[in-house]
Parts: sequence; structure tokens; C-alpha cells
Amino acid sequence: MGCSNYAEVLTASTLDNNAQGTTAWTALSGPSVTVNVPASGLVRLSFYFETEAGAGVDAASAEVFEATDFPDGWGNTVTTVDGDSGSAFGGSFEYYPTPGERTYELEYQESGTNTSSVEFYNRRLWVEVVAPPGA
Repeated sequence: MGCSNYAEVLTASTLDNNAQGTTAWTALSGPSVTVNVPASGLVRLSFYFETEAGAGVDAASAEVFEATDFPDGWGNTVTTVDGDSGSAFGGSFEYYPTPGERTYELEYQESGTNTSSVEFYNRRLWVEVVAPPGA
């Protein structure tokens, strides 16, 4: 038996790169999903995002973060060309998390050779908890 949870942020949020190089991972108002995972529960994660890049942007990235099980993130990078746009389905990932309340959140990063910015929009996050029989 599974329970799907879904969150989206359709409006654009801008990640400014005020120095050359790579920005830190930034939440940009999500989306995020909080679920309660039972013992022996399985979690399935999927996400999607679109970008509009400024001149000098080399890559726009999104990853799913969860403080206990993968604080360093899991995700996908869209490689962009100066002033280009792109989209990415982050794929699907299944794992057996630490039981308890878990909050999954999309965070974003931009790298480039100029001081430029990236807009992230149509951001979607799906989290499904699959409980073992009798849970």
C-alpha cells in the first residue's frame, strides 16, 4: 500500500551568481514534502524542473535533500548554453530510509563563467511511501 505526496512551485525563482564559479545549494522556496515513514517502509522520489539561464551559465542543477538520509543531495544537472533554457526529469529513486518523519526538499545550484543568474520554474517533487503489509 502506498501513499503519494506531491508539491509544486510553478512560479519562477531566481538564483543569482554574484561571483564567477558555483553557487551554494539553495532552497528557493522548495517545493518540499514531509512524510512519516514506518519501519521497513520504502520511499520513492521523483522530481522535475525547468530553467532559463543567463549569459555565461554553464549548468543549472537541482537535487533532493533530506537531512538524515542524504544531506549531500541526490539529483540531476541540466547543462545549459549561454541564455538557453532547459528542463530535466530528475529520474526516480527508491530507498529504505531511516523510519520517522522525513522532509524532502529540492535545492538548486548554478555554475558559470560570468556573474549571471538562472530562473528555476515549474518545479515538482513526488514522494511515495510504500509501507510493508500490516504497517
